[in-house]
Formats: sequence, C-alpha cells, structure tokens
Amino acid sequence: MKLDCLVVDDEPNAGKLLEDYINKIPGLTLVARCFDGKEALEVIRNRQVDLLFLDINMPNLTGIELISFIPKELPIVFTTAYSEYAIESYEYNVIDYLLKPITFNRFMKAIGKAEEQISGPLHKKSAMPEQTMADEGYFFVRADKKMIKINFRSERCVFLNLLMHS
Repeated sequence: MKLDCLVVDDEPNAGKLLEDYINKIPGLTLVARCFDGKEALEVIRNRQVDLLFLDINMPNLTGIELISFIPKELPIVFTTAYSEYAIESYEYNVIDYLLKPITFNRFMKAIGKAEEQISGPLHKKSAMPEQTMADEGYFFVRADKKMIKINFRSERCVFLNLLMHS
C-alpha cells in the first residue's frame, strides 16, 4: 500500500525523526514536513495526503484546532510529549497516539493500524503477498533498524533462492 504522509511538528528534531522513519518504509512517501498547523492546512488543501502525523501542542494553530479544518476522513496519528491529551484524542477518531520519544517499533505499529484502517475490512492484510514480491524479483528484510530491499537476482541472494526453490 502506498501512503502519502504529512508530518506536522514544531519541534525540528521530532519532525526529522518521523521523516527518517517514513523514508525507511517502502510505500510511505513524505509529501511535506510542516512546523505549525497553518502551514499544514495549506499543504492539505493543495496536495494529496493519505496519513497525517500531527503534534498537538504547537503555536498559532494546535493539532486539535487543525482537526476542525481538515477533511474528517483524513487518517491522523497524534505525536506528542503530553500523555494528558490521550483521552481527548479518542473524540477525534485518530488512528493512534504516539508519545515522544517515538521508537521505530512503535511507529511501525501505528503504520500497521493506519494501513488496516485505510484499506478497510476487505483487506485485513495490507502487506504485499509473498508471491507478488517473488514475481517482482525482490523482498524486504529489516536489519539495523532499516528496511533493506534484496533482489532475487543479486549474488547475495543466490543461496537464498536455492533454499527457497529446493
């Protein structure tokens, strides 16, 4: 599944971390990184956004205030350092609530929830079937906190191919 993501966070380090996580995941694309709600609103009005990573406590327009100006069907993952907003987030039907500092493992769980919600009940498994990946000639392996693309035709994969087809 391909998802165009928008990160909205006034903390540069937190926004950069989410950007790095998004760039590690095949199928996720960062369309923009905004530092406040007003800037995000402009991006949402002018670009395709499939998933919004939204900080709550920001200057000018908070994340909670921004929600009232965006399409209700836009999936949101709250990202915040403040646990006291967690209960309030349920009022907005957000996909997940990530507390900073956000680990890659926790980020991946939020992505899984987002894919499941976006694809709907007919597509419970959003990951690409193994047969399809084999037909494409590659697969992904998680190593050193990164997703690494392995081509079946590469020298590194010859042994694995022999094992898989024997």
